[in-house]
Amino acid sequence: DRMVSWLLSDNPQPYQSWGNGSAMRVSPVALWAQTEQELLELAHLSALPTHDSPQAIRGAQATAWAIRHALENRNGPQMLEEVEARFEYDGLTSRDPVAERPDHLFDVSCQGTVPLALSIAVRSGSFDEAMRWCCSMGGDADTLAAIAGPVAEALYGIPLQHLENARQRFHPEDDIWEAVERIYQNPVVADRLARWGYPNGTSAEATDERRVSPA
Repeated sequence: DRMVSWLLSDNPQPYQSWGNGSAMRVSPVALWAQTEQELLELAHLSALPTHDSPQAIRGAQATAWAIRHALENRNGPQMLEEVEARFEYDGLTSRDPVAERPDHLFDVSCQGTVPLALSIAVRSGSFDEAMRWCCSMGGDADTLAAIAGPVAEALYGIPLQHLENARQRFHPEDDIWEAVERIYQNPVVADRLARWGYPNGTSAEATDERRVSPA
């Protein structure tokens, strides 16, 4: 595995990966960046250590930009239109993930995964449905969900019970939960989320969904 070899090497260097890992890990950038330009720069930098191909960098930037747009505007169709124009993902606004499901194959590329993930997040209509759609596609479903999930969270919120269930699965020695909490509790991030209506949500939300931080 190229990632393991990179991690264990004495002098890890970028290896021109065009895989979807750059988009899978970029979501915090949408919260940290102060401006759109900084968002694109941070997404680029987050990809570089491993995924320094143009495809992977574009996928990371498009994903971070989509999350930020979803948080600010909560308008999925508009977000797809703008991502298609800005990042040149042709046909994004007309994709039908349900129709693609029977022929969907395992795809680790950013070029193949990011547009599908964004389309699922918007067209599914809720966080739960987005996750179900990702699982039902098969293939690299976990990465697909990791990319679609933050966009769906920004658009629809995450049911409170999911956070409680997730918390119970972590062991005291795990540090991932603490890391997530610290992101949401950072004063700059918390202020920005409050201005965007997170965690309290909007009247347009479904009654069983709440935009909540893990804190």
